Amino acid sequence: MDPATELLGKALEVLERDGWYQGNYCAGSPREDDSGKPVCALGALNRATFGNAWGARAGEACHSSEARERAHNRLFAAIGGAIPTWNDDPGRTYEDVVLTFKKAMAGE
Repeated sequence: MDPATELLGKALEVLERDGWYQGNYCAGSPREDDSGKPVCALGALNRATFGNAWGARAGEACHSSEARERAHNRLFAAIGGAIPTWNDDPGRTYEDVVLTFKKAMAGE
């Protein structure tokens, strides 16, 4: 499995374990531990990459930047637009998010 697909799979596991969220990266603040809190699509990708929903902390090296960028691009392509706008659409459902992650993993 290529690194981008693996990362998308880990992000999907985060969503399935912690739940899905709209309106921010996660239900919480960047100044607190967000472990276990529901996350948006990008928050799930961030938590799978960096261990938190908010992304790399200041001064932190991103060792997975290429895989994360490819995973992000595949998710963007599966959605057909901006991930935050899509995630936060009032008509969006958890099932939509799961199916879209699976499409991105399949390269569709």
